[in-house]
Amino acid sequence: MVHKVSLKQVNRVMFCGVLVVAILYFARPVLVPLLFSIFFAMLFAPLCTRMERGGVKRGLAAFISVLLIVIAVAGVGTLLYLQSRELSEKFPEIEKKSQALLEKSQAYVSKKLNVPVKKQDELINKKMKEMMQKSGKVIETMLAGIVGGIAMFVVVLIFTFLFLLQRQKYEAFFVQLTGANTTTPDEAKKLVNNISTVAQSYLTGRLISICIFGTNLTIGFLIVGLDSAFLLGFLAALLTVIPYLGSILGGLLPFAMALVTGDSNNLVIGTVTVSLITNMIDNYIVEPNVVGGQ
Repeated sequence: MVHKVSLKQVNRVMFCGVLVVAILYFARPVLVPLLFSIFFAMLFAPLCTRMERGGVKRGLAAFISVLLIVIAVAGVGTLLYLQSRELSEKFPEIEKKSQALLEKSQAYVSKKLNVPVKKQDELINKKMKEMMQKSGKVIETMLAGIVGGIAMFVVVLIFTFLFLLQRQKYEAFFVQLTGANTTTPDEAKKLVNNISTVAQSYLTGRLISICIFGTNLTIGFLIVGLDSAFLLGFLAALLTVIPYLGSILGGLLPFAMALVTGDSNNLVIGTVTVSLITNMIDNYIVEPNVVGGQ
């Protein structure tokens, strides 16, 4: 027997879908730091539990966990800053090689597509003027983004501290949501603990996977002689969090760097080879065993 769906039911489902999307869109300033806070709280909850069993008070254990997050972020930020500073010192050399690459590209386009170099220069200059006119807004947007990022990080730390400090209350709240008619409180508590354990294991596995992927890329880039290997390696590893597009974007950055800094095609070929091999190792060895195992 086929169950008929009324137009009213379809409208309700569509309305609920639109409402959920609208709420997620307009509430993203709150939801984004909240989700990051939940991520860190679940990641550091086992550490807090161990410290509490060792005699450390809950507030101090939560504070130590938040302090570890700050130290980790500050350490990674310092390393990225040093790598970026080293890269900026080589910017004049990169600019020269970029100009030479541009001239070769213009000659190729002029030969194959019969577009004069002068016409290409006019188009490039026109685009550059448009970019210069918009540069003020771009700088303003970047500064606003940096300030907003710092503010969001502070909010994340505060939320994380509160989640760790009051985690038993949140657990009791979810236990009450299950309802007395469906399961007993002990079974509900066990279910919540199992969900928390699996989530913690997955997040731990994901972090380990990112660290392994970034380390492998860094070592490979150092072997082929790519500049700013650490910055490019771990930036590419972090971008893998983005489904599908992350791996592509993470591979394009080292490729572009090799293209504008390499004296020959060997660096480009080596960089592409390292990226492909590392991705294969990550997809077929690291992910199934580390993330899948967790």
